[in-house]
Amino acid sequence: MGKSISLLRRQFVLYRGLFKTSPNLTENEIYEYFSKQRRGNDEATVHFPKEKRIASNRLIISKDILAEGQFGVVYRGTLDGNSVAVKTIKSNADVEYFRAFMTEIKVTHFIGDHPNIVTFHGAVLEAIQQRVCHAAFELSPIEVGSSQGITIGNGIGSDSKMGLTQSVLISFCKQIATAMAYIAQKRVVYRDLSARSILVFHNNVIKITDFGMSRKLYDCRSYVQHNHFPMPWRWMAPESLRYLEFSSQSDVWNFGVTLWEIFSFAQLPFSDLTWSSDFADEIEAGLRLSKPYHALPEVFDWMMRCWEYAPEKRPNFLDCQAFFTNIQLRVHLEDNIYGAFKSQS
Repeated sequence: MGKSISLLRRQFVLYRGLFKTSPNLTENEIYEYFSKQRRGNDEATVHFPKEKRIASNRLIISKDILAEGQFGVVYRGTLDGNSVAVKTIKSNADVEYFRAFMTEIKVTHFIGDHPNIVTFHGAVLEAIQQRVCHAAFELSPIEVGSSQGITIGNGIGSDSKMGLTQSVLISFCKQIATAMAYIAQKRVVYRDLSARSILVFHNNVIKITDFGMSRKLYDCRSYVQHNHFPMPWRWMAPESLRYLEFSSQSDVWNFGVTLWEIFSFAQLPFSDLTWSSDFADEIEAGLRLSKPYHALPEVFDWMMRCWEYAPEKRPNFLDCQAFFTNIQLRVHLEDNIYGAFKSQS
């Protein structure tokens, strides 16, 4: 127990200076990044192809910030005259964050095109050794304030609620499940699925974005994290909380929490709790989120299936896709009864 609690404490704090690395990437690291070699099952070391390298004169970056975090920033830009979102890492960020960003780019490219995944256009890598990289992604034409676009979180949490009906909410769930089934088929573990990582496009099309925590699996079924980046504990499966072990089935747990966010209109999961090592014990003892007001009983039952303690007892994403496809057909016929939801708060 002491060992697992210590592990849990370490995962939420990034110890600066823990990684003994140089400020810039080494020649060997750059070679490895562009080669097809891989170091093992716990690294997403698929190569980055030449056709995804963008010449710097093709990408124009404005000063308009779409989104900003502690270590990364997303600007508005144009690639060959077309609007894009340009993601980069701040110059003062630890080198490990830059390496994680480069892994995100490779995994995003590896996943490829899908109608419910944000398109990756390529990256400017001419100054990669100096830790300068600008990655161009599809930009949602629907924007709110300084956000990159409406996420499910800030969209359904807004005053307008986007004119949502039960059919629209179920459609969101089906689209997410469809994208995640594709990602799982590619043997990629997403690890950070939540309402904040899903953009809404015209006609209520949703697309998953932000593959910063994703990893490609090779000869194993799960990924064990060995470094100590902060983790989204409110969304994490018990095996991830306890052992930092991630798999497609831990993604299913995340999916269940994302469903809860959708039907609670973007409430914060476990909002009455703050992190402590006791949280993992409470989850193992049966603590679960309660039924959101707008969730149909059968939808909440599905959430509970996603939150089964044993990973093998949870549905897979093909199961999730089939469930929401079937329920969407029924709910669509009843939508004139439900009408548009309005906040009950």
